[in-house]
Amino acid sequence: RAIEERYRAKGYYNVDVTLDREELDRSGIVLFRIREGERIKVTDIRFEGNTAFNAKQLRPELSTKTAGIFERGPVDDAVLDRDVTAIVQYYRNRGYLDVRADRQIIPSPDGKEALIVFLIDEGPLYTLRSVRIRPLDADTELTMNSEQIIGLMEVKPGDPFALRDVVRAVEAIRQAYWRMGYADAQVRSDELRDPAAGAGVVDLLLTIDEGGRTRTGEVRIAGNSLTQHKVVRRELQDAGVRPDRPLDPRAVDEAETR
Repeated sequence: RAIEERYRAKGYYNVDVTLDREELDRSGIVLFRIREGERIKVTDIRFEGNTAFNAKQLRPELSTKTAGIFERGPVDDAVLDRDVTAIVQYYRNRGYLDVRADRQIIPSPDGKEALIVFLIDEGPLYTLRSVRIRPLDADTELTMNSEQIIGLMEVKPGDPFALRDVVRAVEAIRQAYWRMGYADAQVRSDELRDPAAGAGVVDLLLTIDEGGRTRTGEVRIAGNSLTQHKVVRRELQDAGVRPDRPLDPRAVDEAETR
């Protein structure tokens, strides 16, 4: 498999490697018999079934390249599978939650070139109908109310339900809790579909576990034999890490980087 993968990375898509068992049994010699086949290169990439996004928009998402002066353009199954995943992610990040994709290899008659066709079934564009907020513990009251939490989100009801926007919203809410000292705050998102409303509508459920509120205690600095304490401490304070202030994990990371 390793030998075949090495060949395919160079464009020998039809390579076949076998082990000569008779030679191994007879003499103890490991003999690999290799049929290289013709070197196949990608000469064109096309898309079928795409109406929301054109080829110019989708092509940058691909790792597979057409052969040229600086590109060998080999046909590689593993890379093509990753390209299919990248196309699906591209669509889901823009609200097409039911998208499906596949790929097809069409070799030329002489077996030296290949056309790659990505087959896409886009499905409907989903719209965010509503945002629901609930605490992980039903008996707990959240520090921020629903209006405040929704106000932190860029995506609003009526917008396309783009997964990348949902990820950003979850991160914005988590960081808002961090700034208040809820260093262990967790936010989980779930998409809820209503069969009665038909395809294209989804509700967003955000489940929040605030955890305990934490303040920064003593800040100790150790191991700085060349740099003075006050220099290091200044960088920590500029990042927002100071005693008796809410402990913000993002500020701690920034302080470490500084």
